[in-house]
Amino acid sequence: MKYLDYIALGVILLLIVGRLVWFPVALFVVSGDSMLPTLKTGDFVLGVATYLSGYGVGDVVVWYATVTHGTIHRVVNVSEGYVVTKGDNNPLPDPSIPASFVKYKVVLHIPREFWFPAALTLAAFYIFTKRREIASTFKTITPGEMRVAYAVFIFFVVVDVATVFLVGVQYFSPATVLIKPSVELRSMEVSKDGGSIYLTFTVKNAEPLNVSLCEVTLLNATFPCLTHRLVGSVAVVEVPREAYSYAYRASNNYITYVSLRLNITFDKGWVEGRYPYTINWRALQVSVINNSVVINNPNYIQFNLTEVKVIYMGVKQPFNTPEVLKIEYLSDYVVEAGKSLTIDVMPVNGSRYAYVEFKYEFKFWPYGGGGVVLERRRVDFKG
Repeated sequence: MKYLDYIALGVILLLIVGRLVWFPVALFVVSGDSMLPTLKTGDFVLGVATYLSGYGVGDVVVWYATVTHGTIHRVVNVSEGYVVTKGDNNPLPDPSIPASFVKYKVVLHIPREFWFPAALTLAAFYIFTKRREIASTFKTITPGEMRVAYAVFIFFVVVDVATVFLVGVQYFSPATVLIKPSVELRSMEVSKDGGSIYLTFTVKNAEPLNVSLCEVTLLNATFPCLTHRLVGSVAVVEVPREAYSYAYRASNNYITYVSLRLNITFDKGWVEGRYPYTINWRALQVSVINNSVVINNPNYIQFNLTEVKVIYMGVKQPFNTPEVLKIEYLSDYVVEAGKSLTIDVMPVNGSRYAYVEFKYEFKFWPYGGGGVVLERRRVDFKG
């Protein structure tokens, strides 16, 4: 009757080892009522590996988030590498899972009303056929061997119970089976010239892959980003200059609101968000440092300096009357966005100081009125 031993061993292998190495065929015990009336607690189901059989909407499958946490539910949707399942007795579907979680397609259902009496019958038949061997064994066994036999028997009973009831395929709450990915914006930094934006995300249980969409909306116009890339969990995007030029021309206020739209693809899905920031249009900042005039542009667009000149001043005796010694006309300058320009002034013979003058157009000067701004700064020569 060795074939009965082989059958028992095969059932144990299909129940335990099958799910560890993903055998082509595996046997599962159902627990829970999420698949009523189709499947009941204690039913056996036979599954064929999905890499052999495939599956589709309407099929009952076995999927695993971990080796021991299995779920047997019916497929209700398949799309783009993700699967949605639902228990026949559940009011709502499960959260979507990666297709790689689905390991087996159920091809055979063995109700408990069939297999349990059959198993008892086989066990009784096995004991009956082995009764003489069992009786002779008990006559010759020593007390020490009997204790070992009892211990082995109890051990296998515990293993069988654990196999059937603790490692059964059952419905687990998605909150305990699935680890929910989390993506949160931690910081957003805009470079001084506005051309680069750095968005740092806190990502848990997911891996960022790429930026699939990037665009900037200012007022009523939308501009695609020049470039966009991911560096770890940091999204780096480049905003086109024409976007800021348009905003400056079209805006009626010295504050312009910008919306950055970003779509980031992860290994478990995608996240799309709109991230706002503001532009404060400001006049050029002019300062004198030693013999130099420094012009800082805090805006995201460039400004052109025109009618640039240096007026060298001296002192006429005997009453120390100021007099113009020389006027030097310089070429026009361009102050790039977010950068500074330095105009160096060197003294000429007899000059005590000099004035540096230039003009530029600023739409919101003064107080939003717009017009030409005239800047004049005095540079004193030492010595």
